[in-house]
Amino acid sequence: MRKQKTKELDSEQKQLASMVFVASKNAMLITDKDYNVVLVNSAFTEITGYLLKEIIGKNPRVLKSGKHGRQFYKNLWDELLHKDFWQGTIWNRRKNGELYLEWVTIHAVRDEQGQLKYFFAIFSDITHNKALEIEIQQLKNYDPLTQLPNKTFFIEQLKVALANLTGEQKLAVLLLNINRFKKVNDAYGIAYGDSILQITAKRVRKLLRPNIIFVRDYADRYLILMPLVNNYTNVLSVANRILETFKNAFHLNNNQIYLSATIGATITKNKVRDARRLLKQINLALDKAKRDPTVPIAFFDSSMDHLVKHRVDVEADLYQALKRNEFRLHYQPQVDINSKKMTGVEALLRWQHPTKGLLYPGDFIDITFDSGLIIPIGEWVLNTACQQAVLWKKQGLPAFFMAVNVSALQFRQRNFQKVVQDAIHRSGMDPANLELELTEQIVLDDFETAIQMLSTFKELGVRLSLD
Repeated sequence: MRKQKTKELDSEQKQLASMVFVASKNAMLITDKDYNVVLVNSAFTEITGYLLKEIIGKNPRVLKSGKHGRQFYKNLWDELLHKDFWQGTIWNRRKNGELYLEWVTIHAVRDEQGQLKYFFAIFSDITHNKALEIEIQQLKNYDPLTQLPNKTFFIEQLKVALANLTGEQKLAVLLLNINRFKKVNDAYGIAYGDSILQITAKRVRKLLRPNIIFVRDYADRYLILMPLVNNYTNVLSVANRILETFKNAFHLNNNQIYLSATIGATITKNKVRDARRLLKQINLALDKAKRDPTVPIAFFDSSMDHLVKHRVDVEADLYQALKRNEFRLHYQPQVDINSKKMTGVEALLRWQHPTKGLLYPGDFIDITFDSGLIIPIGEWVLNTACQQAVLWKKQGLPAFFMAVNVSALQFRQRNFQKVVQDAIHRSGMDPANLELELTEQIVLDDFETAIQMLSTFKELGVRLSLD
């Protein structure tokens, strides 16, 4: 009786295994100990294009893509025969010649005496996943409007270039800013502005050597990294050639638009290894150039060191201010002109500095952009404003909207929608009473993404306004 039950159980297990083999969405392949295919499932056919009758008796090497060398396969088989198990990614080729990437697990199956009997492989096609990963990386490092790399990419490359400097080698960093760009947007519209940014990107990229890194910073600003320069003259020559391109008109729908540009630059030696310090230097140099329209190129010099030190000190204080809860919100009433009634308030950021007293945004806001601190500070503003609105409602005040300013850096964060939703849920605020104030530049930077985000917030019930 017991033997009969054991046989029945073995039979059921075999049936179950057979069902799994046939129905699995993962491709399955079995070969004998000599690597000849003895069985595949329908998912294998779907992924590779090979029918069972076409692959049976063949060696799986018919799938080889040619992308892996001999050493790759040697390492695979050494590990598989030693551990009876191997797992990883392999590029293979479908019957139609198309390459695909698979995530595969291979088992070596042995009998009771330990003799090799079969190899069993199960794999899935992850080509789409890899493409998605590449797309995400592209979005992370590239500007969708100009197709140039972005600031994230630039900082990574700058750090590498600084680390590679030896001896008396120098590198240069430049910041290019298009003058009067906002006026063009106001006069001609967003589409014209986008075209100017794209044309500028193409013109400048075309005249730079391939080893020079050129990226879009944000808005109407571009960053340039010259990894190895001999002297000041080399950098000045490149800067002048860039400015020369702006002598050519931008031809847009029968309109000729002439613009100029300003450049801030710095040259460093290997003793300076702080990428963000260099970015502060070029911002100061650009400010200097903008103060004197007759000199469109300005270089950072040692006389500005105290300004860099000031920015570094303020940045350090800002980090501490977040930890010590030194920020404050002041609320400016918004009044309807006709009814003379208050319709809402705007949350205004202030910094209660322990030694300098109450500071206004003009004293520190630029540094929050350069350092990225605008992200956590912006979240604090949003959460605090929502909590205050709910508190006023509990105290019996009539409902009115709470306006919160949103920076371009905040808006571009992938999780910004969640940040807003979390602030609403945590505070219990009615989303209809929240108004996010966006600058025009946010929309100009990436029009399509901005429209999608605006639509999303509208669905949430959050009010939006352009400043």
